[in-house]
Amino acid sequence: MPQHPGQAQAAHPSQGQTSTTEVKFDNVAKVKALVWSLKDALSRTIQECALQLRDSHQYLPVPVVATKPDPSNPQDGTLSYSQYINTIRAQVSFAKAVQDVLNEGARRINQPE
Repeated sequence: MPQHPGQAQAAHPSQGQTSTTEVKFDNVAKVKALVWSLKDALSRTIQECALQLRDSHQYLPVPVVATKPDPSNPQDGTLSYSQYINTIRAQVSFAKAVQDVLNEGARRINQPE
C-alpha cells in the first residue's frame, strides 16, 4: 500500500491509534480550511464596506469632521458632527414618512370595497 511521504517517517502505530504525522496532516488540512473560510469572510466584509462607502458618498457627499466646532462655515463643504447627526435624523424621518405613505397605500389597495 503506497504511503504518503510524511507517513513513511512515522513509526508504525499500534492497532486503533493514529500516528502523530497523520494527526499533523489532519490538523494542517483543518487549519487550511479555516484560513480559506476566514479569507472568504474577509473578502465579503471588504466588499460590503466598499458598498457602504459608495452609498455614504452618494447619499451624504459632504465629509463629516468630528473635531470641527459647531458654528460651521457652509462654504468649506464639511459638516460638524452635530450637523451630521441632524442630517441623519432628517433622512431617517423622511424614510419613515415614505414607509408610512407606502403602507397606507398598500392598506387601501388591499381593503375590500
